[in-house]
Amino acid sequence: ARKAGILDQTTFLLVSDHGFAEVNRKYEPGVVLVKEKLITLGADGKPTDWKAAVWPASGSCAIVLKDPNDKETAARVTAVFTKIAAAEKSPIGRLLNQADLKKLGAIPTALLMLDAAPGWLYVIPPAGVDITKAAVEMPVLDVLVDAQGTLDKPIQHLRFEGLIFAYAT
Repeated sequence: ARKAGILDQTTFLLVSDHGFAEVNRKYEPGVVLVKEKLITLGADGKPTDWKAAVWPASGSCAIVLKDPNDKETAARVTAVFTKIAAAEKSPIGRLLNQADLKKLGAIPTALLMLDAAPGWLYVIPPAGVDITKAAVEMPVLDVLVDAQGTLDKPIQHLRFEGLIFAYAT
């Protein structure tokens, strides 16, 4: 910017989609699906069949359907998690539906995305890990970069170096 003579018109931004958050409770949305008989477990406790499944990722969890055209299962899953999200002290801070996910460009195969409420974690920690004492890094932003310009004032001289977008949902 200095070499180009535009330093006084330049804004530098450091962005991250991750941060550290205090986590002291875990939530297992898959257990909800088992109780709703949307996941069938064998005698060994492992899934043998499913209509809906979870893809947990720390502070968020995608809910996917085995058959994306199964409207009955979609309605049941949506109703169950909508009720949980509306409850006081819910582990779900925000419930995103397919229209919300499409706007964000997020997981196109997901029926829903659960965002954890503060203090909650959507993951099964490794054996021996106490989540109340663990440092957890998780996504905390919806938008990583947002630059807006107009025809009269277009964005100019924008360059990214060494920027990696990873692990975002």
